[in-house]
Formats: sequence, structure tokens, C-alpha cells
Amino acid sequence: MKKLIKLLPVIAIFAMMVSCEDNEKSPLPATADGVFVTIDIESPVIDVTDIENSRYGGTLKDPVGNVASHTFSVRRVSNGVASSFADVYTATSFPADFGVTAGEIAAAIGIDPASILPGDRFDFVGTSVGVNGEVVTFNTLNADLQAETGQRQAYSLVTFISCPFDRDQVLGTWELIDGGFAGIVGHQFEVTADPDAADEIILDNPFGEIEPNVEFNPHVKIDPVGIAELPEDKSVDPPNSRGYEYFESSVGCCGNRFAPTRIVGDGFLFACTGFMTFTSNVSTLEEVNPPTGSIFSWNGDPSLVAQKIN
Repeated sequence: MKKLIKLLPVIAIFAMMVSCEDNEKSPLPATADGVFVTIDIESPVIDVTDIENSRYGGTLKDPVGNVASHTFSVRRVSNGVASSFADVYTATSFPADFGVTAGEIAAAIGIDPASILPGDRFDFVGTSVGVNGEVVTFNTLNADLQAETGQRQAYSLVTFISCPFDRDQVLGTWELIDGGFAGIVGHQFEVTADPDAADEIILDNPFGEIEPNVEFNPHVKIDPVGIAELPEDKSVDPPNSRGYEYFESSVGCCGNRFAPTRIVGDGFLFACTGFMTFTSNVSTLEEVNPPTGSIFSWNGDPSLVAQKIN
């Protein structure tokens, strides 16, 4: 499971932006004297089958050594209804072992633990106070620290109450809510069963028609608690108009056009609520004439969010 976690800590499902940076410059470090806390997520979801003991969390670090405290506030979003935020955890020394159970979250926001349901989402916002009194929140971070998954920022995090994966429940029609680096919001697509693997599904062209007559149909591998893996997939059917045998986006960045050459990602898919969200790392080739061979990458959050509608 740990190999799936590295892209998950910075999922900010509906509010992130997509950025691109030269690989030689990424990941971008925090400034030398800036107040900044990172997190390495070790438990990405709360397991509904062991809800009393399972916890969400990881290790908080202070890379520069100038943070006096870091506090997380949390809210629950259940069936589209959000609670108020309430403080749930504070660290005053680093590294710190951050971890909360569903019961601790329920106590913080003042609800009955028995009311927590599979598929419930918990949004965490972090606030750091530096030894110099400087206060840092997600909104005060620069765009690169907000959007680049590799920064492991500890200021906007999301987890869920996982529900057991049932492939039959996720087959059917879905609607794209956010396509990240590509895609047509509102596009409807089908999810079908992979005939060769019981724990895999196929997303039938989830981004819509990015280029005429070209489809991208990724296979998604899902573990029993809903953690999903979007394996590297370079192929499209048929190859696009310039003969590239990989998915191509028309997204322009940094004054040039880029063609993705590698798409790989991690995320969640919850059968009980019909919801999926993925982050992706998309490596691209700079398209200029003559070609320079420069490679850029997008770490978009989120890059695919969809809701089951039928």
C-alpha cells in the first residue's frame, strides 16, 4: 500500500491548480527561511472494517527547523453536507507522529461516532506558527507549494472512510467533475469490467474527445478498501494525428505546447458512494522546432474526479 501513498497527501479535491515545471527544477524546495511543514502520509484512509482502531495520518516534519507549532482543523462532508471546522491535533515538536481515528474526529466536531458512514470525506486544513510568530496557511503558500504533489505540504489534506470495493457497484455511467490537465467537465463515460483481472476496471475515454477519433481508456487497479492505482499507460487507440502512440492533451504551458508521454497516478474509488478521484504525474515533451528534448511534468491535483450517475 505504501507505494500508492506518495501522491496522495496533497489531494485538495476541488481547489487545486495544475502547474508545470522543468524536471531539473522540481520538486521545488521551501525557501531557506520560510515556515513550512511537510507530511509523509502512512495511513491514507480510515478502514470502515476496523473503524475504531484505524487511523489517518503520517509523519510531520519541519525541514528548516523554525516551526513552533502546527495545528490541524477538520470537517466532515457526508452526503454533500459539510460540518464546521474544529481543531483536532496540534504538534509542538518535530518530527511528529500525526494520526487521528474516526472517533477522535467525531469528538472534535461534536457528532456521534455511530453517525459516520462509509464514503464520508474529512477535509483537514493546517496552520503553522513559526518561532518568529509568522502564521502560514494553505492560502499563504505560493502556487508551486500548493499545486506540486512532490512538496508534501501539510496544509490541505483529505481522507475518507473507506468502503469495501465491489466492482459490480461501480460499473455503469459516470460524469467527469474535474479533468485536471485535460478533459471536458460534464462528459459522461462508461466504466466496464476488465475481463482479465477481478480487481481492475476500465475507464472508457473518461476525458472525452481531446483529439478527434482518439481515445484514452486506462485500466484502474483497486485494492479491497478503495485505494486505486492508475498504472503507466502510454497507449491510445488509434495513435493520434501525428502518429504518437500515447495520449495527447492540447494543454499549453509555459508559452509552448506539450504532449504527454507518460501518465501514472494514484487515488481513491469508493463503490458505496460512486465517487472516484485521482492525481496524476504527467511527463511531457516540449514541442518546438527544432526539438530540444526538454521534459516537463504536471503534478495536477486533482487530475480526474468523477461521480457515478447510473
